[in-house]
Amino acid sequence: MLKRQMVVITMALTFSILLAVQGISGNPGKSELAASSDKRGPARKLYDQALSAYQDKDYKKGITLFQAFGQCFPEHSLADNALYWMGECFYAQGDFSGAVFLFKKMLKTYPRSNKTPDALLKIGYAYLILKNPVDAKQFLTRLTLEYPKSPARAKADVKLKRIR
Repeated sequence: MLKRQMVVITMALTFSILLAVQGISGNPGKSELAASSDKRGPARKLYDQALSAYQDKDYKKGITLFQAFGQCFPEHSLADNALYWMGECFYAQGDFSGAVFLFKKMLKTYPRSNKTPDALLKIGYAYLILKNPVDAKQFLTRLTLEYPKSPARAKADVKLKRIR
C-alpha cells in the first residue's frame, strides 16, 4: 500500500512539474501562449531548467527536475545526460554513494552514451573519496582503455598515478 502511495505521489509531482515547465496554469492566457510560441518542446525545456538548477548550485531542485525528466521522457535523446547530471547533483552534495549508483545506472541503461567517459571518471573519483582505491582503479583503468582519446582520460591518468 505504501509503495502504491509513493508511486501516486511521484506521478502527481512529475505532472505538476511538467505543467509548471510548460507554463500552464488553471486559467489559460498569456502563459499558455508563451509556452506554445516557445520553439523548445516540454522535454527540452524541463531538461534546460534542470541543468540550470545544477549550474546555479540548487542541487535538490536539479535532482527533482532531472528525475521528472527521466520519468516522463525515458526514451528522449537527453535521458542519458539527465541521469548523468542527476549523479553530478548527488556528487556535488557530497552523497558519493548515491552518485556512484546513478553513474552506474547511466552506464547500464545507456551504454553508448556520450557521457560514459565522464561517468567512469566520476565513479573513480567517488570511490577514491569513499576510500575504495581498488574499485577506483578499476573504473579509471576502464576509462583509459575504452576511451583513450577522451578528454577525461588525462584526468584519469593523473589519479591512476597517485593510486599506484
